[in-house]
Amino acid sequence: MVSIQILGILVLATASIFMSNAFAASLDVGYTIGDMKSIDGSKYFAEVLSIQRNSNGEVISAIQTNALRYLEHPMLDKYLDIVPNVKTGTVNGKIVELKQMDWTTEFPDCFEKVTCQNYMHSFVTILGMSYQGESYEVFRGLNHAHVVQMGDSVTSYWSVYRTLD
Repeated sequence: MVSIQILGILVLATASIFMSNAFAASLDVGYTIGDMKSIDGSKYFAEVLSIQRNSNGEVISAIQTNALRYLEHPMLDKYLDIVPNVKTGTVNGKIVELKQMDWTTEFPDCFEKVTCQNYMHSFVTILGMSYQGESYEVFRGLNHAHVVQMGDSVTSYWSVYRTLD
């Protein structure tokens, strides 16, 4: 019985060398990114689910991120006004609407032709828009990277909640 317990402890100790978990979040320390402000206390809440699929369409990664910053500019509300409502309801006596958007980024070939098997893809979780010929980030979350191969794709599903006045 003791030998089985010792064997179990050795297996767990050895297995932990080969396993790892990574938990990360952006550190929000009051810096500014252009005109972006902290989303805390604003009328917005934005989150995104990013799904990475291989060339066979199989899910190989899922990342959920909350936006930490937003662009405080009237064009943000104009942009959200043209996105169809998914749902409108009342939360704590305030009217809240839900907007949803999605898009897919594909990786048909390598960014650099040095190696075409695996490469790191730096990824910042942003929702962007164009306004009068200029591109803007309107929501920004976690900065991270992941390994992609040729044929992979990443689909981002954004949910934006806006409290109406």
